[in-house]
Amino acid sequence: MTGKYVKIKTVDNKDHKGEVERLADGMITVIVTGLRNRKVHFPLSSIISIEEEEK
Repeated sequence: MTGKYVKIKTVDNKDHKGEVERLADGMITVIVTGLRNRKVHFPLSSIISIEEEEK
């Protein structure tokens, strides 16, 4: 899954798009586009769905 471009829907009903950097220790790290390429850590328990997308 590392390196894939994904859309993540979280429990607070928000969508986040970006490239997966890492998946470890119950967290997924995504370089979110639109936030000056900031790395965001999502706990897996807060994710409703993950969809692979085209860049």
